[in-house]
Amino acid sequence: DYCTTKIIIQDNLGDACPDTQTGTSAIIAGDVISASNEAVEKVMVKVQDANNQMQKEHRTENDGHFAFNGLPMYKNYILRAERNDDPLNGVTTRDLIAIQRHLLGQEEFNSPYQYIAADANNSYHVSAKDIIELRKLILGIYDELPSNQSWRFLKANQQFSDPNDPFPFEESIRYENLDKNEMTSNLMGVKVGDITGDAVTNGLIGTQVRTNGTEYLLNAKDQSFTTGEYVDIILKAGDVDIEGIQFAISFDTELLEFVSIVPVSSDVTESNFGLRDVTTGSIKASWNSSDQRLENGEEIVRLTFLANGSGQISNAISIDKSAMPAEAYTDDGQTFSVDLALDGRGKGSSLSFALLQN
Repeated sequence: DYCTTKIIIQDNLGDACPDTQTGTSAIIAGDVISASNEAVEKVMVKVQDANNQMQKEHRTENDGHFAFNGLPMYKNYILRAERNDDPLNGVTTRDLIAIQRHLLGQEEFNSPYQYIAADANNSYHVSAKDIIELRKLILGIYDELPSNQSWRFLKANQQFSDPNDPFPFEESIRYENLDKNEMTSNLMGVKVGDITGDAVTNGLIGTQVRTNGTEYLLNAKDQSFTTGEYVDIILKAGDVDIEGIQFAISFDTELLEFVSIVPVSSDVTESNFGLRDVTTGSIKASWNSSDQRLENGEEIVRLTFLANGSGQISNAISIDKSAMPAEAYTDDGQTFSVDLALDGRGKGSSLSFALLQN
């Protein structure tokens, strides 16, 4: 006796087997790259037929490659991509400086992708409003941009009629009556907010060191405090004139209770500080200016705390570089690492303190 068995092998994922063009199916494949020609990972690439009857997805790995095999021929398809994670990847106050310089005509963008990256509010126009939106993101006021994705993707070989005004741009690739393999369907990934090209695009690329190896020290005195005293802290600028700075101050909430923050410098406002995490002991700062510079010894801001216990300022406050990159920026393009110095000693805080009785 014997029986006949039929085995049907199916490629349900659409990309498990390297199909070739057979006359009934074709392949759409390509790479997702950045403007600096780096592969972009974690991108969800989707191909869909024009009638929405079929959709396949492929999440890119470190090489940025994607492939959709076994697509029925002689149909219309649309290819698009999205990634909406880690909105702060590559975004710092240095990018705000770049946008501001562009708007003032001091150093205009040299790539259409910079315009797309700078359009934080997705208005198809770059303006001071984009600086405001990105600063809120940097300060932690926003978890993500309310009107935009973290990344935008467009045809890699897209031609712009005006590179200085690339809006609107094509965010999909269309295939009419697909009749052959399309193996170079490459997509360009633009990290929104990253004007200076610092975003880490895949796991094979390490975090870039942006600083020049020199510290910019904020200055102050160290003092002790006891329960019930108000600790009035005046944060002062370091010994290099800067056009921008960002940092996060961490303080011990068991010893100090935040009371208020008052800008002292004429060009610094409350909008330059993020207080969302103040109850957990974190204050973020981001400032830049086109015509004002923070000069050596200039008073920047006054922070007031109420002491809930006895302690020493040097043991209660520090710069938290894990909360955000601590950086200062000069006119000539240098980036300094920011730290705090109490009484001229680099511990991490350049704060000037006065103790007031409760």
